[in-house]
Amino acid sequence: MKNIIKIGLLLLLFSQLKAQSIPTNPAVRVSYDVEITSYRQIPGNADLNQLTDFEKLSFKKRKDQRHYEEYLTRENDQVSVITYGSREGYEGTTPDPVVRSVIDKSGVYGYDKSNRVVVKEPISIKGAAMLSEEKNNVSKETFSKVPEFSAFTPEILNTLTKQGFKVASSKEEITVQNAQIQFKYNAQYNATEIRLYNDKGEVTSISQRFHAKNASNQLIPAFNVEKTYETSKRGILIENVVIEKITNYTRTEN
Repeated sequence: MKNIIKIGLLLLLFSQLKAQSIPTNPAVRVSYDVEITSYRQIPGNADLNQLTDFEKLSFKKRKDQRHYEEYLTRENDQVSVITYGSREGYEGTTPDPVVRSVIDKSGVYGYDKSNRVVVKEPISIKGAAMLSEEKNNVSKETFSKVPEFSAFTPEILNTLTKQGFKVASSKEEITVQNAQIQFKYNAQYNATEIRLYNDKGEVTSISQRFHAKNASNQLIPAFNVEKTYETSKRGILIENVVIEKITNYTRTEN
């Protein structure tokens, strides 16, 4: 009897989760496709033969297709649904059973082809606190919306200088930097770049964001580039590259 009650409660929980996770009348709906290309390479003229055989296996280029849907509910909760499409370059690896992920205030749920939950990760205390803060700050007008790029005002540049940043500017671009971070902001091309440095002054990561105008003259994401760096066991610098090409981007307010 206890097992029957337990199963009934679980079925009720999952039925409520699905109803909550896929809003039917959201305040805002954002939809887009992403083609993700990832690979590893060695900058400069280093010899690939200096890597171990195991390290060489990870240098194969991979490509993933994904569809994203992001919702802001009438209660100001955020929900994301990711549908996984074709995958290239994963030969020899175990196929991932998850074909769709739903992320909401209760956690992350992964579904297989039969729509069964195969991955369940409840939200952490820290994650719940972050969502609560976002819920108080996000609005229908700002949710998943790219702000217009505008030139930094002299007041902002003066404040950054007082905070210890070096500021260099031209008509096209502004660069703000200290020992740990460099931020480039290009209002003309609607692009940003962030570089992080370690204590030795070496670049540890590069994050680039590029945007474009759609047919309605709205600024939307176009593609992102992420680069991180690591050193192999034999002292060879390895660059990890992830490129995201974003297409079919739509944002609808109801």
